[in-house]
Amino acid sequence: MSKKLFILGLPIGNIADVSDRLRASLRQQKIFYVEDTRNFFKLLNLLEIPSEGKIIDTLHDHNQNKVENIVKRYLPFEDICIVSDAGSPILSDPGFPLVREWLAQGGLVESIAGPSAALVALEVSGLPPLPFKFHGFLPKKKDAVSSLFQSCEDGVTHIFFESPHRIKATVDLLCSGEQELEVCVVRELTKKFEEHYRFSSGEWLNSEVVLKEKGEFVLLFHFKSGRDVSSGSRQEYIKLVDQYMKKPSKKSLARLFAEIKGGKVSEYYDQL
Repeated sequence: MSKKLFILGLPIGNIADVSDRLRASLRQQKIFYVEDTRNFFKLLNLLEIPSEGKIIDTLHDHNQNKVENIVKRYLPFEDICIVSDAGSPILSDPGFPLVREWLAQGGLVESIAGPSAALVALEVSGLPPLPFKFHGFLPKKKDAVSSLFQSCEDGVTHIFFESPHRIKATVDLLCSGEQELEVCVVRELTKKFEEHYRFSSGEWLNSEVVLKEKGEFVLLFHFKSGRDVSSGSRQEYIKLVDQYMKKPSKKSLARLFAEIKGGKVSEYYDQL
């Protein structure tokens, strides 16, 4: 009978999110491939699960060449587990090559599902939930990030992971485009210092919001559709006018027109 590869979804921050199925798997299974052994031992200690008798080894971005050997060694004889430091080992770590090879060699795969940072961020963002597109981690180079943002289609909520030391520059780049966006940045999901930042791209350019560049970030945005004046509140339009008066420019005036009448910021800008 073919052996199983168990994909263990760990809590993304709050240890109370550990399910009974996950706890049982951590207790009963013997062989684990993990992102960082120190973090995995810490998790076992928190859950009061003994590590004695378990085989615990690493599998991460820098040693993916181990995949073939892992499958050859264990597939005929033992079930194994793959674990990330947090969340799914498929989304942000090299779990996919192992799953692919395990299946190719006739093995079975089972997911012990856990919280997903992308979905939790979508839930709290206030942005349209469907359809959405998860892009994973943003590229490191500015030109590549800019190209990716430009390729994002309208009518979709886009979700990205970003590092703390790049988050402010990334939001600056995102909000410098011509189209008006609804943006949400979430930090440290499910943890003690969880924070949510919600704003439009036009608001960000004149905003005094300071992102704490520490922890784990998820960035979400959705192209903002125009609304008729009759559907907006008086205070909202007063705020937009005040923003324009604070920093008058053709670009900010075009954003104001697009907000009130609908249409593309670039078209109003060209007319101005």
